[in-house]
Amino acid sequence: MQTLNSRIRLCVFPTLLIVAFCSSAAVAKNALNFSRSLQQLPSPDRLYVVHNLVASENKGSDLLYVATPDELLITSKAGERKRRTLLKYHRNVDVFWAPDSKAFVVNDWKNNSCCDAVLYKVSSMQKPISLKQNLFASGISADERALIFNKDHSYLFVDRWDKPAEMVVKASGHYFLKTKTVSYTFLYLWDLKLNKWKLLKKDSTENLERDVSNMAQFGA
Repeated sequence: MQTLNSRIRLCVFPTLLIVAFCSSAAVAKNALNFSRSLQQLPSPDRLYVVHNLVASENKGSDLLYVATPDELLITSKAGERKRRTLLKYHRNVDVFWAPDSKAFVVNDWKNNSCCDAVLYKVSSMQKPISLKQNLFASGISADERALIFNKDHSYLFVDRWDKPAEMVVKASGHYFLKTKTVSYTFLYLWDLKLNKWKLLKKDSTENLERDVSNMAQFGA
């Protein structure tokens, strides 16, 4: 149980961090959708912070897609990496920290038809890993490949990350045939240590929900 003093210490942060950590218990799950009003997410051990640098022309904008990209970057409390740019994006990103703070994932919702999740290890951030490419090379079935890697709407993203060496990943989307729309969702467990993918569930509907408490604020 938190004491009054501990709750006060928890909330003595700049205004943006108060929004991120004190608005609800769910926000403290180390995952955040980066809209233009929530701009920082520390690692669980508080040694790193992922920042959202908003372009001046985008401040206050409620557009889903912006012409000038915003920038995602990371800083280190130890000072080894004063500031490192991770990526620039036009639409929307989620960030998930590993429970042990050794890595994080960015769900990059690049446009209306595509999302890929990219894994960054804090020890080697210059070599991010595309989860979509990793899944493609993992030996999934031909039926799964045909659905997931369609050319219309293909989204692969982290759904939740509760254990350091395991994360739950969704592949979902839809594509168009002459007479109908085909939709799908596959739920996978990815073992990072063994680089093994296990199919947990499949469905014939599209489902872009993920375990990010403020997802509704900016959506997919």
